[in-house]
Amino acid sequence: MEESCPALLRGRPRRLVPRLSVLVAVFVVGIVDAGCQSPPVLAWQGARHYAEGNDALDRDEPRRAIQEFERAAELIPHASEIRNHLGLAYWAAGEPKPARAAFEEALELDCENEAARINLNRLADAYGETEQAGRGAAHVKR
Repeated sequence: MEESCPALLRGRPRRLVPRLSVLVAVFVVGIVDAGCQSPPVLAWQGARHYAEGNDALDRDEPRRAIQEFERAAELIPHASEIRNHLGLAYWAAGEPKPARAAFEEALELDCENEAARINLNRLADAYGETEQAGRGAAHVKR
């Protein structure tokens, strides 16, 4: 047994090994539960909320989609696609003002987001608004 143990554990009582592994597990779980805010973790969490928002839209659950997209937008504030989909969720929930704001935010983040431009135009057409964001097709874009 002495030869297979790491040098740190040689000569230590056997009960230390399980305690050490429990401490390591508690440390790792503590970091995750403490809300580790590293960019890769935030991106992963944001992507998960974005996917769940899309699933909610597909199931015709716009309120749930709004919650998921808002959380994704908090975690990944520079992603215009999330704002576009948030606009779609608000629109599906019958809330044109926040939908418009979300589409406009998407365009502020990425002026080349054609889907957001099309959706903003379509929303303006649907509600008889004269101000439009440019030319766009008459269908919702994801």
